[in-house]
Amino acid sequence: MKKLLKIFFAPFIGFLVFSVAINRNFFNIVSKLKEIGLGEITSLTVFYRYTLPLMYLVAVLTQLLIINPVWRMLRRKTAADRVNLIVDLFFICLTFSLGIAYAIWDKATGTSHLIGLTEFFLLVQIIYWTVNLLTMYLVD
Repeated sequence: MKKLLKIFFAPFIGFLVFSVAINRNFFNIVSKLKEIGLGEITSLTVFYRYTLPLMYLVAVLTQLLIINPVWRMLRRKTAADRVNLIVDLFFICLTFSLGIAYAIWDKATGTSHLIGLTEFFLLVQIIYWTVNLLTMYLVD
């Protein structure tokens, strides 16, 4: 039962937090279907709404194949190894954030826009992984 909770419930809570944030217009974004191709945060939230089931499936598979084995291995590690793993997770999130931000960034908007997008995506990932790992810790 614990394993099922870790696999399905932990990503569900992370997605629920973001769904509530988007539905409550936490990011002050008005989502319109015609804005999907504009390459802005608004477009990404519209994309998020329409691809949520597929992204949840990817999150569950990631949880099952990567996160749970790492979580089990983490129990046997020292505190220094755990801190190192958290730092590694931060840099992985930063790399993905920069990649996604660069993919939707319009060079005409300047590098400050790229930095802002990277910060936003990094914040989203940090919140997701914090909620996910905290949920797994509470389940244990």
